[in-house]
Amino acid sequence: MKGGRQSLRKRMQRGFTMVEVIVAIGMLTLVGLAAAQFAITAVHSSYAHQQRSIAVGLAESGMEQVQESVKGERGSAVFANLTAGMSESGAKEALQVAEDLNVIENPSEELDLGWSASPKATSIQSKVETTDQQGKGTTYTVYTIVGKCYRVSTSASCFSASKLGLVGATGTVSSNKYRYTGEAPKGTDPSADSEFDKNKNVITGHTDFPSGSFYDATGAVKVVYTPMVRVVVLVTWPDSQHNGKTCWYSTASVLDGTDDVILK
Repeated sequence: MKGGRQSLRKRMQRGFTMVEVIVAIGMLTLVGLAAAQFAITAVHSSYAHQQRSIAVGLAESGMEQVQESVKGERGSAVFANLTAGMSESGAKEALQVAEDLNVIENPSEELDLGWSASPKATSIQSKVETTDQQGKGTTYTVYTIVGKCYRVSTSASCFSASKLGLVGATGTVSSNKYRYTGEAPKGTDPSADSEFDKNKNVITGHTDFPSGSFYDATGAVKVVYTPMVRVVVLVTWPDSQHNGKTCWYSTASVLDGTDDVILK
C-alpha cells in the first residue's frame, strides 16, 4: 500500500511531457487564431455596416435635396431645375455607372437622360465626392441621374419615348402626330397640331421638357402620355472586405412633370 502511494506521488511530481506541452500549445494557438479571426470579422462587419449607414444617409440627403429644389415648381420647371447643374459628360458618366452596376438595367427603356447646355455650379451636380472624416477616410461618390419618361393613361408604369414608340429608330419624333390635351392657344385652330409640332424636339431634346400631357392624334384609340421626371440617386464606395469591388446603394423617385396636383 505504501509503495502504491509513492508510485502515484512520483507520477504527479513528474509533470507534463514534451509531447503534452506541444499539444496543449497547439490547441491554445488554434483557439487563439479562431478568436482573432472572429474578432477581425466582427470589426470588418461593423465597419461595413457603418459604411452602408453613411451611404444610405447620403442617398436620402440627395433625394431630399432633389425634392427641395423643385418645391413649388410646376411643369417643365421641375425638369429644368433638376438638370440645371448637369453637363452632358457628367450626366452620361453617372448613367453609365448606374448601368454597369445594374442599378438601371435598361436605361434606353426607362428614361431619356437630361442635362443642361450651360450647367451651373450652384445647382445639383451629376457627380459629387465626399470623404468620411470620422471613419477610415472612405470616399463616397454620389451620382444624381435625371431623365424624362412618359406615363401612359392606361398604366402606372413610366417608360422612355423610344420604348413607347413616340420616336422612330433614328431617335427622331416618329411620323405620328401628337396633340396636347390642354386648350389650344388663342388664335389657333383647336384641331391643329401647331403647338406640339412647334416643339416636337421636347421628346428627344435633352434640355427641354414637354409642357403638358399629349396624345396620338392619328391612333384609333386616344392614349394620353403624361411626361414625368425620373430621378435616381446612387452612392458608391470601395468594398472594405473585398479589394477591387464596389459597394452601392440607390434610391429613386418619379416626379410629376405636369400641373396635376393630385399626382404631386
